Amino acid sequence: MKKTTLAKFVLSGCIMLLVIGILFFSDAPIKPCGSLDGTQFCGRYGAPHSLDDYENFKIWQKLLFIAWPFGIFSAFYIKKNG
Repeated sequence: MKKTTLAKFVLSGCIMLLVIGILFFSDAPIKPCGSLDGTQFCGRYGAPHSLDDYENFKIWQKLLFIAWPFGIFSAFYIKKNG
């Protein structure tokens, strides 16, 4: 496999990860709110979310922070080497 093909694959994966987050977490960030025991979660616009939504958001956020630098590097590599 050529390096540019691999770089395009990595960049495509990062873009898809970003789009998935935009679609599923449109009112991100989801954070604890409203209760002292941390069982209620809200989005940016105050919409209520479940614990599962919160945990899925945190997983997506970590994946995005880990993958995005590789996507940026891939984009520069593709631009440089065509």
